[in-house]
Amino acid sequence: MNTTALLFIASSALLIGPFCDAVGAGSRAVRAMVDGFALVSVTTLCAVFVLPHVFEEIGLWGLVLTTAGVLVPTLGHRLLKKGKWPLALLVTALTAHTVLDGAVLSIREEQAHMAWAVVAHRLPVGFALVLAVRSVRQTRSVLWVLTLGIVLATAVGYLCAPTILANLPESGPAILEALVAG
Repeated sequence: MNTTALLFIASSALLIGPFCDAVGAGSRAVRAMVDGFALVSVTTLCAVFVLPHVFEEIGLWGLVLTTAGVLVPTLGHRLLKKGKWPLALLVTALTAHTVLDGAVLSIREEQAHMAWAVVAHRLPVGFALVLAVRSVRQTRSVLWVLTLGIVLATAVGYLCAPTILANLPESGPAILEALVAG
C-alpha cells in the first residue's frame, strides 16, 4: 500500500475517538471493544511479523530496544498518575513517540506490518485522548488541539523519515521498529 495512504488512514483512525465523543458515542463498551481490537491486533502484528525481523536484523539488541520501548511509556504513565511528571515533559515524550510513528509509516514494503500496527494502535489513542481531556476537566477544543497536534507530529515524522533514518546506522529501520513495537 502507498505510504501516504497509510499516513491518512492512521490520522483518520486517531480522529475516531474525538468524533465519537463529539456525537456522544463515547461509551465504555465502544472504548473496551476498540481497546481489545487494538491490543490483539498490535500484539499479533508485532509478535508474528515485526519482532522476528528485528531480531534477525539486530539480534539481542532488538530485545533491549523493545524492552526500552515498553518500559519508558509504562514508567511515564505511572509517574504521571502520581503527578510527578510536568505536562511539558509528557507532551515532549508523546511528540517524540508520534514522530517515530510517522517515520515508521513512511518505511516501504518490507516493514509494512509495522505500519499497520501503528494504524491499529491509533484507534485507542483517540479514545485515550478523550479520557485524558475529560479527567482534567478540559474543553473539547483542548481535545481537538491535542488530536491535531498528534496528526501534525505524525506528518512531521513521516516527512522527516529520510533524515531520521539517515542518521541511524544501517540497521536503523530495525532499531526504529524495535522501539515502536515496544
